[in-house]
Amino acid sequence: MQNLISLLLNKLDETPFEISPTNSSDRTKCAYHFRRAMLLIAKISVQKLKRTEIQMDYLKTQLNEILNCFKSFQNDDIYHINSNLAPWGVLLSEIIVENRDDSENLVILKDFFLNSWNVSPKEVYWSLRHKRELLSTFLDVVQEKEPYIEELVKFESLLSDAADLHGRMTFLYEIAKIYMRLGKRTDAERLLEQIMRETFRIGYRKDYQLESLISSCELFASAFPDETSELLQQIVGWIPELGNLTEGPAEYASASACLYSITQLFPEECFRTFYWLLDKNSITYFTGLDSIIGRAIEEGRLNSSFAVEVIKEYFIPLCYSVPTNTIHALINQLNCDSDSLDRHISSLISTIRTFLVFKFN
Repeated sequence: MQNLISLLLNKLDETPFEISPTNSSDRTKCAYHFRRAMLLIAKISVQKLKRTEIQMDYLKTQLNEILNCFKSFQNDDIYHINSNLAPWGVLLSEIIVENRDDSENLVILKDFFLNSWNVSPKEVYWSLRHKRELLSTFLDVVQEKEPYIEELVKFESLLSDAADLHGRMTFLYEIAKIYMRLGKRTDAERLLEQIMRETFRIGYRKDYQLESLISSCELFASAFPDETSELLQQIVGWIPELGNLTEGPAEYASASACLYSITQLFPEECFRTFYWLLDKNSITYFTGLDSIIGRAIEEGRLNSSFAVEVIKEYFIPLCYSVPTNTIHALINQLNCDSDSLDRHISSLISTIRTFLVFKFN
């Protein structure tokens, strides 16, 4: 497989690039610069596949060429339309991955990127998203992580004055995920508290920070199970008030999001939470059950007890229009759990009997 990849990359390396399309559209020019950067990174990949040591001078030359492509791309992207479409962060991160086993080259890459956005930021515009993607890649491959953590702290300070609240919350959430990967739970918890404080100021239809906050609880559940459970229950308790405090469908959306997360994290609580929200008119019957069932199937958490609960609470009352793939998944799960099958069947028959009495008497 490596020989095949090497052959393809060498073929790409031998293919001459056309002259920069000066009279073409902005999009065509941007595509040219991105393709050229891909070619330069492919050359580095070829060196690694051939098990050839990448010399420092060669690496620095390639990096400068790639940065020039990035700069030219931005100069031709007059209306900043293509910058959001081209995955520059992912592309540049590939250079770091290719040199993950070379500590000296990793130092060169660290100095190059950090100097580019800290010392001479006017040369190339580095968005926070690009910086975060590169830092995240560095943290995956390096042993000494402190310099990169210092950069994360700088990002937080830059975000303090950002006018786009949704963007700020989204980025803080991504930083919190990085902190959790590093084992820095205190910093992750601090950001979660900040996200929570600012999120509940939102009151308009277009804002979805509350759902982001709820889903972020899954990030901290393994490290803080009790605190996460308590936080989710607090949010559930606040949801009925959102109908009076917000303009749009925040109440129903957040209720659905809570059920979705609770099904994953605390499945034994999902039906109790569902009925409480249903009683408060914060969710509709079918929307709530769809959130529970969808997440359970998605995460493969359909143990036999849960499967019986779903059949009792969802399929039996409906009696018809049952999604075929869902019922198959439930039945298969019951068949796999033969040890407790008799007990589950007995419970199921009892529920069917009760339902039929109410249905036809």
